Amino acid sequence: MIFLRYRSMRQLNKMMMASLLLVAGCAGGGGSRDASAPTAVETQDSTKIMDTLAGKATMRQGEKNIVPGESIGSIHLGQDAAQLSDILGKADDGDAAMGKAWGIWNQDGGGQLSVYTSYKDSTAVAKDVKQIVVSSEHFVTEQGIRSGSSFATVKKTFPQLQLAETYINGKETLKVYDDIERGIAFDVMNKNGEEVCVAITVHPVKTAVNNTYLTIHPGWQPK
Repeated sequence: MIFLRYRSMRQLNKMMMASLLLVAGCAGGGGSRDASAPTAVETQDSTKIMDTLAGKATMRQGEKNIVPGESIGSIHLGQDAAQLSDILGKADDGDAAMGKAWGIWNQDGGGQLSVYTSYKDSTAVAKDVKQIVVSSEHFVTEQGIRSGSSFATVKKTFPQLQLAETYINGKETLKVYDDIERGIAFDVMNKNGEEVCVAITVHPVKTAVNNTYLTIHPGWQPK
């Protein structure tokens, strides 16, 4: 009896040890792991970070963000028009009529930043920013779209774009594509056989880009 009990306890201990080893093996992925190797969670976190970085534009020094329906660089929709000269300095060019105006600022490295303003309300006292247009390649969306991007790339990024207007100037044609819901539009021209974005407009969401009194395309006639 004593012998039998001893043998049973030994078997029990072996069974318990085997169970502990089995649990440890499951927790460790079925075998020993190098302490320096990344865990599954660490690998997933790294992958997420890399995916996030890949989905965003690689910003170069001096570049500024374009945010659909919100802003371009330091200028945002709804901003008091009186602040523009403090931020951008004196405009290099522009056009004005009936309380509405375009201010145009030349950008270092080429291109322009243009801002459309009009009265905030029926009191006709103060003006605010209604649209912002940029043709400088130093302004870029989160996805890397800028002036100079191919329209094929633009269309993939903004698949809801619709043709809003077509302008002609002699033999040249300029097309404006608008994503009304997101508040962004693109001027597109043919350059060396390829349709290319030549300017980007940020405007209020659910408001068409051509809903302005003054055009930003002087010399161009609607087709």
